Amino acid sequence: MKSGAISSSGGIFDIRRLSLGAIVLFAFAARAVFLARGGSQWIFSADADYYLALAQGFLNGCGFAPFEGACGPPEVMRVPGYPLFLIPFVSHYRAVVLVQAVLGALTCLLVARVAARKHGLMAGLIAAAFIATDVPTILATKEIMSEALFQFVAFLAIFACFEGQGSLSTVLLASCIFIRPVGLVLIPVGVLVLIAGRNWTAALIALGVSALVVAGWVVRNDRQAGISSFTVEGAANLFWFTAPGVIARHDQVPYALAEEHLQHSLNADLARVNTYKPSLIWGPAATPAGSHLMLSQAVAVIRRYPADAAIVTLEGFAQLAFQPYQLETGWHGFIENKQLFEGIRLISTALQTVLLFLLWSGVVLAMVNEGNEPERWLLLAASLLLLLAASPFAGNLNARFRTPAIPFAAVLAGIGWAPLVLRALWRSRTT
Repeated sequence: MKSGAISSSGGIFDIRRLSLGAIVLFAFAARAVFLARGGSQWIFSADADYYLALAQGFLNGCGFAPFEGACGPPEVMRVPGYPLFLIPFVSHYRAVVLVQAVLGALTCLLVARVAARKHGLMAGLIAAAFIATDVPTILATKEIMSEALFQFVAFLAIFACFEGQGSLSTVLLASCIFIRPVGLVLIPVGVLVLIAGRNWTAALIALGVSALVVAGWVVRNDRQAGISSFTVEGAANLFWFTAPGVIARHDQVPYALAEEHLQHSLNADLARVNTYKPSLIWGPAATPAGSHLMLSQAVAVIRRYPADAAIVTLEGFAQLAFQPYQLETGWHGFIENKQLFEGIRLISTALQTVLLFLLWSGVVLAMVNEGNEPERWLLLAASLLLLLAASPFAGNLNARFRTPAIPFAAVLAGIGWAPLVLRALWRSRTT
């Protein structure tokens, strides 16, 4: 049975449209409800101050560098997309949450449209419901963090590719890269989507423009900081999180001990570099010698213990894909009653466990049933690549890192569950 098999009735169709509106409204409300609390201190995450300092850097003529009373060194760890987004809100922190809540609602609506495009409105409703109720996404939206913006732009970029919007898809794919570096993994997916739609010229342009903007940013980093890479984040994360995890697993030692061993080794190597001077913000990671040594040492560990590195990555992938997000104590003081908070945390964990099971079950159903559609494999590739890109960092895994992958998985889950739900509704109406 096709997903739209019982959609011919105008009444049913209108009810589903109203249901979609309710889901989108809930998505907005769940993200904006935190604004009921006064003040803005709760909006600040661990990275918020630095993102705002980078936004101030643009406003104070520093270029892409932090400003805290004076211009800091050129930034080579972060990318400029989210600080640019924050510029209108540098004095209006609560407005950031409001705008990010709107982006969350728009993502919900966009996911519904993609799922319903070929598979009926029921598929869209189910896909939208997964986005609206995703707890890590909701909680990331209420803080000054780039997840909400990246989730929206990343999914919109792939949607534009599916629609054959060559110029728009090129701009959006390039924008993804500059919001979060993990956007790099979406470039091949977007290009393949365009090729699958026989948009050969658009695919070539998208690939060429993406390569040019990456190369241009590498040149910028080389000229301003002497570092010939798009960002030092990858090298730093491999050294800070992946390599210690691999050593800890192979040698059966505590993670902290492996971390300390690597740091001692790095310090010894840096001591032999006469020109080395640590960055005031990121330490050795933001220096030419430090970044190079961190990357080489991390890669050496991975090459020495490839099986352990693979296991660490697979464990991280499973954790990101299936582990519920554990609410933090006090929720930044939003809920002060400890018993009430523990009850909410228990309910949240149970709800997330059920939703994650339904999400990935729906993905499996979509791939098993008519899984020969190229669109489904491309959506799956986007979801898995975004998860895989964050999986090796054993010491720094957080459920919010899966938020970019959720819209792509939600579309597949909607496609997978829709025929079963429609069949059940049909049976209930005929009995």
